Amino acid sequence: MVSEFALSPKDYIQAACELHLQARLIPSEDNASCIQQFLSSGTMQSEGTDMSSNSSPLLFVWIPIKAITIEGCVEACASTDKLDADNRGAIVFLNLCSITTKHQKQQQEIYQQRLPQNNMQLSCIVLSPRIIEEKVALTEEEDRSDGHFDSATQTLKCLQMYTRHCFLPVVRAIESKEDEDSSCISATIGGSETSGGGIGESGSRESNKRSLIFESLQDKLRQLDVAFDQVQRTSTGITVVHLHTHPILSRAARSVTDVSKVNLEEKLGNLLQNDSFLNEVQS
Repeated sequence: MVSEFALSPKDYIQAACELHLQARLIPSEDNASCIQQFLSSGTMQSEGTDMSSNSSPLLFVWIPIKAITIEGCVEACASTDKLDADNRGAIVFLNLCSITTKHQKQQQEIYQQRLPQNNMQLSCIVLSPRIIEEKVALTEEEDRSDGHFDSATQTLKCLQMYTRHCFLPVVRAIESKEDEDSSCISATIGGSETSGGGIGESGSRESNKRSLIFESLQDKLRQLDVAFDQVQRTSTGITVVHLHTHPILSRAARSVTDVSKVNLEEKLGNLLQNDSFLNEVQS
């Protein structure tokens, strides 16, 4: 039974954009086409259609660096196959109807069942938190610099948090649940068997195999966590430093007409002997 408070898929996508990005999707033909391809991904897959050209189980939505603001609302872009890493906030939607099972493929009314009917059949993940830069007065050098805003690093940090604080705990919880179920099944089989141990031994081997798979998966997630950490340290290892020219030196430089004949005493006079001025220049 569907809750009366459930939203339609399109309303959910727009509401999630407003909630996480404080923006709305541009009402363009391209965005409308992307949303339609995204929502139809489950149907295309269940019918055996080539999803590479017709649909996608995911939908990227992001705010461009130079976003357009209309009537006080920032406009966001959407795509089913690419994401602009240079953004001011990004989210991704997943169409849960594109997850197929053998039982679902055998059902008759596949089309109706695999087309999302409400928001509970979609999932939204924040890739890069919404960043609103403070409106501060920038110098000419800072305004020309690209170093004061790094959305890529924010995205990497967010993905690392998912890996460390979400994926690993969830995998451990699933493994623990399977261990409990396996123990219960083994106890039931052991108590009901009067002779032989073929079934019990087979179940034990299968349980050990899955346990090794879970351990391998957790190791790979830890490696992914370390890789995210390394790439962030590498990208931020060289600090961006802005060097500003002293205003007096700037004015003196602008008055120079021949760089091959610069007389500092004529331009700066007694300031060359002023310790306070020299300390300001060096700081």
